[in-house]
Amino acid sequence: MRLFPAAVFGIAAALAAASAQAASVSWDGEDGNGQWNSNGNWSDNAGGVQSGDNAGFTDLAPGTNLMDESNPFSLNSLSYSNTAGIHTTDLQGSRLDVMNLNVGRDISGSSAVIRNGTLKMAGDVYMYVGYRSSAAATGTLVVGSAATTTTLDTSGLTTRLFVGYNGGEGLLDLANATADISGARRIYVTQLQAGSAYGYLRTGRIILPDSSKLTNLVVSSQFTLGLGGGTGQLGSAGDANRIPDGVSLQIGLSPAGRANALIGRGGWGNPGMGRLIMGSGSAFTVWLSDCWVGWSDTAGQSDGLLDLRNTAIGNNGTFDVNDLQVGYGRSTGMVLFASSPGAGQLSNLYANAVLVIGRGGAGPYGRIGTGADGSGDLPEGLNLRVGVSTSSRAAINVGRDGDAPGSNGRMSLGSNSTFEAYLTEFNVGYPQQGYHVSYGVLDLRRGTLKGGAELTPTATSDA
Repeated sequence: MRLFPAAVFGIAAALAAASAQAASVSWDGEDGNGQWNSNGNWSDNAGGVQSGDNAGFTDLAPGTNLMDESNPFSLNSLSYSNTAGIHTTDLQGSRLDVMNLNVGRDISGSSAVIRNGTLKMAGDVYMYVGYRSSAAATGTLVVGSAATTTTLDTSGLTTRLFVGYNGGEGLLDLANATADISGARRIYVTQLQAGSAYGYLRTGRIILPDSSKLTNLVVSSQFTLGLGGGTGQLGSAGDANRIPDGVSLQIGLSPAGRANALIGRGGWGNPGMGRLIMGSGSAFTVWLSDCWVGWSDTAGQSDGLLDLRNTAIGNNGTFDVNDLQVGYGRSTGMVLFASSPGAGQLSNLYANAVLVIGRGGAGPYGRIGTGADGSGDLPEGLNLRVGVSTSSRAAINVGRDGDAPGSNGRMSLGSNSTFEAYLTEFNVGYPQQGYHVSYGVLDLRRGTLKGGAELTPTATSDA
């Protein structure tokens, strides 16, 4: 269905009106029985909590509360803003539909557990855990428990999953939650950000369940680990930076539906720290606009790692990016692939508009390769393409100085590979300031130039 401006305005107005009409109630536990359907347990003693309300839990009556309303029961928002203790919401085997969920928004010390039923993120929604919009914030949310069966349904989470956001500190523990979307063990979000600190030194961590409870994590628009002073972590209970074995990750939906991936992206006066390590028995599938791993435009050394050595590369072995930058501006960045060829391993590496490996950094470096330090050759038989055609060209910068000296970049093709390039710039080991020492290696000796490629830059270049 096509929506015209008047219709869009009408829907937006209706949604805003519905939100404005939602009543806000807070838990005080005065009845002492812990039951949601006892009106005296809520600040509005006369009406209690009703479907579509904004329900909040503060420092009053921490402990276990029983969601014994109708099944399913829906809320416009659910917020935990306690500064001490833990609120445990027991769903009693029922389903709770929530449009917006906050734990620790503009308040520190918030901690909550939601267990024993289905938590469904329903509608155009967000989930914030540790969000600082105007005041210091820390939050912890645990979904599930070892002793109960708890399901997380994200089929409606079409906006944001933010943990440790805008200077907040957050932990989202899903280790004991079973992901489910129409029977598939899947989590789908539009945006996933952990440790997006925007100038503060904070951490955002997401703990994923194992492959018996989750097989696919899909992010359609924005994926961020560690931004502007933040440290972003996405992994398991035992390893904060490694995706559990057997859990696949997809970022972007198609060549026409690309996403951004930022891993260790500095800014706002502070570095960013992010490390993403894929587990074995999984697949990593991407269609990306920007992929920046270890990137900073400010003081401080950012650190980014994308380790794909143990996973298969989806989309027929294709790593497809418009703007690929690894180790930019006082940063260390590495993208690591498996060294041996095989089914599901890297076959095509596309940088459609920009390829940067080590640019403008005092000491740190950029690497795209194999081995633990990225210095090994890329897998044999690879097709490396930079630019798309003579009418859609790209820039290559490997070991090129920016504002600071000491750039260091390296990438080497494996045997039986092809190199295809349509370029506007081609800079390898170039001291932009004229007196700095830069180091760049783009080793193409084991590859062949694919027919039709044009290595001569078409625009003014420092090459």
